[in-house]
Amino acid sequence: MRKAIQILVTFCFLFNANIVNADQIRKNSLKQFAGVYRCSSNHKRHAIPPDQQIVLEVSQTGLKGTFFGANSVAQETGDAEEGWLFFEVPMSSLEITDDGKISFEVGKRIFYSEPASLKKRQNVGLSRTRLLYEGMIRKDEIRLNCKGEGCWTDLTMFFKRVKK
Repeated sequence: MRKAIQILVTFCFLFNANIVNADQIRKNSLKQFAGVYRCSSNHKRHAIPPDQQIVLEVSQTGLKGTFFGANSVAQETGDAEEGWLFFEVPMSSLEITDDGKISFEVGKRIFYSEPASLKKRQNVGLSRTRLLYEGMIRKDEIRLNCKGEGCWTDLTMFFKRVKK
């Protein structure tokens, strides 16, 4: 009986050690994707909103992301007015698979008249539409397709900003 308990305790210890080790390996593999990605696009149909970027960070609990985006004034208000409404929002349901597939959701967004990089911003509205982004991530590039009512373009590319 004592031998069976020792074997069971040893098995439980090894099993838990493997789970912790697998989590650490996963976090280490995600570190290659951490960084700031700036929007760039070759779309002839759409102007690129300024200051669009994705920030990916690996924390103790896993991968976290923040999306700094913009929607066109015309798209959000239905008016013919030109310009952009800016937002900063945490990504939800963020996943990156081992083969480089990335997906996340952007939910409720508070719109500002100026980009997030400016300290003085005026709240000018709110959108509750959900946007689903899916695509591929490589070490220095993210290609995303947007699905949802508030998408301003179907394909957006982001390139990793290199620290100087």
